[in-house]
Amino acid sequence: GKVIFTKGTTKLGESEVIDGTASIDYVPTVAGEATITARYVPDDMYTIEEDTASCTVTADKIATTTTLDDVTLTAGKTVTLTARITAEDNSIVNAGKVAFKVNGKTLKDSNGKVIYVKVVDGVATYDYEVPSDLVGKDVTIEAVYSGSTKYLNSNDKTDSQVTVLTGEATIEIISESTVTKGETATFTVKVTDNGVNINEGKVVFKINGKTLKDSDGKVIYANVVDGVASIDYVIPESMKSKAYTLTAVFVSSDYDRVDTEETITVQ
Repeated sequence: GKVIFTKGTTKLGESEVIDGTASIDYVPTVAGEATITARYVPDDMYTIEEDTASCTVTADKIATTTTLDDVTLTAGKTVTLTARITAEDNSIVNAGKVAFKVNGKTLKDSNGKVIYVKVVDGVATYDYEVPSDLVGKDVTIEAVYSGSTKYLNSNDKTDSQVTVLTGEATIEIISESTVTKGETATFTVKVTDNGVNINEGKVVFKINGKTLKDSDGKVIYANVVDGVASIDYVIPESMKSKAYTLTAVFVSSDYDRVDTEETITVQ
């Protein structure tokens, strides 16, 4: 005879009975429990005796990895926390939810309920308003993925603590204070927020109130990278040998305009 294997109303396959045994290979497509029924059908069509047996199988869940995007926290401002969930089998995760933690405390809404974010196309995002009382403090952020009937849970935490910025920039001229006519001078500033290097915005330089421009008459802008902005400028031969006021002005969409001055000597 033969045995027909079914899951609910779905036929999984059938197998001839050999030496009292019949078997098929079955790979569950959904994690969880499934009841498989084996129905024995004798060769003798006039024999009406049949038997069924049921067993329960549990499919293995797929391992996942949760990765937090790097983030800059500024007190009083809203930042987007992003968690990316990837599956070991490279399938796109569209199940489960993510909860975010700051300094070990799970984020909750105004009613005290835990905020859960659904995972869509492997991504979960939440707009977090950074409390003003965290200014200057170091915090740790964690994303916890719940998993689902198909995927295992996972989590990720920032490798190091993130310093909460003040939202106020500080700039300091750190280049040499003596320059020479006819030669190229490098003007450099340090731009920070609460001691943390700023990675955005631009700086323009002025000498005695006049903005420095290139040979085509265009304003020279220095991008701020890792807290530093600098330009190379050829000191005109026409400048007199004396003291001048060098001004550096920092501008950014996320910070108020900030400037600083220092006396330089042209020789």
